[in-house]
Amino acid sequence: MTELTLKAKMQNYLGKLKALNVPTVTFNCPHCASELETEANTTSFDWDTLSDCWECNRSFLKITRPNGGPVEARIFKPRTQG
Repeated sequence: MTELTLKAKMQNYLGKLKALNVPTVTFNCPHCASELETEANTTSFDWDTLSDCWECNRSFLKITRPNGGPVEARIFKPRTQG
């Protein structure tokens, strides 16, 4: 059995959301600038998560702003001890 790529998994997921008329929003990867898409935040609170780009496979912090607002994608830099 062939395992799906991250991009294929996301395309399947987004297709299901769109079939249910769930709003989505596009944004750019902070590493490679690829256009990505995610579920729009229809709540009144920020959603934040560590995400991976399906084009460059690099991680970033994704903050989806409330009430259908934009996505803020930031390069995640762990703090160093010292």
